[in-house]
Amino acid sequence: MVRAKRSMLQSLMTLAPFFLCTVKAECPTAPTELDNNVILSDEAVVQNEFPDGSVVKLECDNGYVPEEGNNTITCDSGSWTKVELRCTRKNCGPPKVIPHLTFEYQNGENGTYFRDRIRAICEPGFQLVGSGHWQCLNHGWKGKSACKEIMCGAAQLDTLPALENGRIIKAPLDKEHIQFGDSIQYSCSDDYHLTGNDTIKCTENGYTELPKCEVTAQRPSKTPKKEPIESSVSVSKGAAIAVPVLAVFFIVSSLLICHCAGNRGSYDTQEGSNKMGKLTKRKSDNFQDTCMEH
Repeated sequence: MVRAKRSMLQSLMTLAPFFLCTVKAECPTAPTELDNNVILSDEAVVQNEFPDGSVVKLECDNGYVPEEGNNTITCDSGSWTKVELRCTRKNCGPPKVIPHLTFEYQNGENGTYFRDRIRAICEPGFQLVGSGHWQCLNHGWKGKSACKEIMCGAAQLDTLPALENGRIIKAPLDKEHIQFGDSIQYSCSDDYHLTGNDTIKCTENGYTELPKCEVTAQRPSKTPKKEPIESSVSVSKGAAIAVPVLAVFFIVSSLLICHCAGNRGSYDTQEGSNKMGKLTKRKSDNFQDTCMEH
C-alpha cells in the first residue's frame, strides 16, 4: 500500500514540469504597437489564443512596402520573437509616358513616393484633358490625362471669322483644320481703314481679337489760292491803274504809297487812304485813277 502511494507520487512529480510548461507556453495578445510602419495581418487581429509555437504574420502599413527581414513572429515560451520586418515608403516611380505630356514634380525629382503629387502639363499647341494632378497611392499612380491638339475650326473660307466691311487676304486653306499658331490676315474695303492688328492667330483660348474697319473721313475740298496783293504800287505819271473790287478791301487796310520821280506821281499816305475809301463805294468792277504830282 505504501509502495503504491509512492509510485503515484513519483508519477505526479514527473508530470508536474510538463503541466507547468504548458501554462507558461501561452503568449498574451499579439503585439499591437509595432515600429517602422509594421502592422499585424488581418488574421492575427481577430485571433484570440496564441499557444506556444503560434506564428503571426506581419504586414507593412498602407503606403509602405517590405524592405528587409522576416514578415512573421513566433510565440516562444510565452513571449514573442523579435520583429525583423522593416518597411519603407512606397515609391511609384516615374509615371508612364504619354504623348505631348510632361510632369512637374512638386517635391523635386524624388517626388514619386507615397502621397506625393505631380502636375500634368501639355506641350504648346495641345490642351489638357483629364486630371490636372496625379498622386502616388498604395497601388500606384492615381490619375488619367491626355493632350489634345488645339484647333480653331475647319480651314474653310466660309467658317473663318468674318470682318465687317473687310475681307480675308491670307489664310492657311491648304489643310483640314486651323491649328495652334496659324494666322489669318485681313484688309478693309474701299473708303474704310483698318484699326488694330490686321492678323489674328489661333491660340489655346481660340482666335485673338478681330480688327475693325472704320469709315475713312472725307477730306475737305481745297480753297482756290488767292493771288497775293502788294501794298505798294508804282505807276507812270498820267497812267491809269485797274484794281479788282475784291482787292480794295485788302488795300484799304494797308497804306498805299507811290513814289514820284521825274514823270512819276504818287499818293501820300492820307490822300491814298481817302481815295481808297471812296473807291470802295463804287459799284463798278474796276476803277481808274491817276497819280497826282506832289
